[in-house]
Amino acid sequence: MKKLLLPLLLAGSATATANAAPDIERIHKDVMVMANTIELAFKQDDSCNHCDPKIETSYLAKQGAVFTVRANSWRSFHIGQESDGFSFVIPPIEPTEVRRVEIKKMVGDILDGVGIVMDEVGSQIEFIADMEGDDSLIRMDSETRRGLRELNRERREIEYRRREYEIELIHADEKERKELETNIQELESEIAALESRQTKLSKTYEAEKKIREAARQVKRQKAKNESDAQLALIEGIVLRSLCDYGAMLKNIPNDEHVSVVFEQKNEAKQRIVVMEIDDISSCKDAKDLKSDATSYLF
Repeated sequence: MKKLLLPLLLAGSATATANAAPDIERIHKDVMVMANTIELAFKQDDSCNHCDPKIETSYLAKQGAVFTVRANSWRSFHIGQESDGFSFVIPPIEPTEVRRVEIKKMVGDILDGVGIVMDEVGSQIEFIADMEGDDSLIRMDSETRRGLRELNRERREIEYRRREYEIELIHADEKERKELETNIQELESEIAALESRQTKLSKTYEAEKKIREAARQVKRQKAKNESDAQLALIEGIVLRSLCDYGAMLKNIPNDEHVSVVFEQKNEAKQRIVVMEIDDISSCKDAKDLKSDATSYLF
């Protein structure tokens, strides 16, 4: 009976230990120390110059710790000088960049308010918002847009004069009628010539628009490549920190996980990496930790 009782007591003790509630206070301290360690890793890593993401933490009982890597400022951070908005950001060196964005938006709003309509050329003339693009493209578009607008203005003036002649024609005598009809025919010839010029200029504009769109597509792809490279760099720093110092998360139960959310601004889905505590505590190489982790977008 005594021999049977001892194993039962040991089994009961093990069960009680396994079912014991986690020490939330200790876990909180562990997680905060880990977050500070990751932030310090960014400051000390020369490969990620100016990287200064904000690390936010939380803990979900029976699930594990969550680290959210989030930007703490408002200007897109990227490797080069052109980007469409990656989430990890730094403040601008000079405030003039913001003013340029505000100015070009203001000019665009003004043009929209003027109500420039180009029905005759089959499309609405768009304002070039990319002031940092190729200067030749901006100049080319500006000249074409002005040309189309001038032709449209000339046509409206001629059509207005033609309508005046047509009104006079209603009450004109025989002699005046012939003169007015001649004037109307001349104006119609001018309108036809303007239409021909508008058609040619419109084709030029459409060709230029395709060139601009192709240039913007190249720029967007370049920005995406830079964003992907930056995300990989930041992810690498976080995973290396967890691999090197993850043992400090010792109070998180072994059957729980550590999740890292890499929050990207203006992205519909965020990158999430989920790791098991055992993999972190036994980690010897960040590459192995990444390969064993579950990564997905949500």
